[in-house]
Amino acid sequence: MKPITIFGILFDLEGSYGTGNPGTMFVETDGIQLAELPELTPEWANDGARPAPPGTLGYQRKVAPSGATLTLPIKLEPKGAGAAYSASVVPNIHKLLRAAGFNAALTATGGAEKWTYTLATTLAEFVSGVARLYARGESYPATGLYLDWEISFDGPGVPLITFTMRGLYGDPVDQLVVPYITYPLAAIDPPKAVGAALFSLNGVPGLVFKSGKISGGWELTPRVNMNSAAGHAGFARGRRMPKAEFTFETPVKATLNPEQLWRSAAEMPFALNVGAVQYNRHKWAGPKLQLSQPPSPGADGSIALTTVTGQLNPSALGANDELTVTFD
Repeated sequence: MKPITIFGILFDLEGSYGTGNPGTMFVETDGIQLAELPELTPEWANDGARPAPPGTLGYQRKVAPSGATLTLPIKLEPKGAGAAYSASVVPNIHKLLRAAGFNAALTATGGAEKWTYTLATTLAEFVSGVARLYARGESYPATGLYLDWEISFDGPGVPLITFTMRGLYGDPVDQLVVPYITYPLAAIDPPKAVGAALFSLNGVPGLVFKSGKISGGWELTPRVNMNSAAGHAGFARGRRMPKAEFTFETPVKATLNPEQLWRSAAEMPFALNVGAVQYNRHKWAGPKLQLSQPPSPGADGSIALTTVTGQLNPSALGANDELTVTFD
């Protein structure tokens, strides 16, 4: 029997794309603590099917499939290190953010240490990952992993961030016993999305905030490669289309007028500050959210709600500052 209820994952960054070795990671340092059981989806560039030949109405024998890749969404609870940040003290999603198209910069000022994540802009800045997955009584190696992401805020609980991995998929082997994985930040509780200064939009801090989500919208293009035994070269990171969606109780128009913001194509700042304890809080901010569709009316019982959905623009063309994530 192979159980389906146990899942483990080791993840690290590659030195260069597709060169990672899943066998060299360590259960003491490379474990990723998940919030939910994920589902692995293998994919093939060619499944080996051949067209039916003349003279028959049925199948023709297939050839071997080629170009194995995987898609794997994993969910985590973002949290800080619980101690002053340094080159070796990082938030729990640090490596995942790097492989999801973010640069990372450390501020080491004593008493104000922080990690700041900004969107990567060039091929040289894009970082890929390597993983070993344990599921269904088997072990799966994966290399050349690029990630997309989405963080969701659904009520006053712990927000969840989903990283969707796409990369090259190796042959699974039996692994009936998942190795004991140590999670260095397991003793740190993640901060909840609650607080008087949690959410602001267009400079308005006092909205009754119900839910929201922010996503990266990265284009990940498969690179089928006939000039290799595997038949696949992984994925290329292309354009990004970051966006955000927020739902709140409809305010009086003197406070915030979403319809006018839509009609005027206005750009506005937003900020989400999760947690109040130093070294275990994270902040998501963009300088110019611009509505991409008209505000959507809704209701919570007898209370009017408004949902705004918009694209994240940079502060200036080419500035690449559509979104900044800070752990401080």
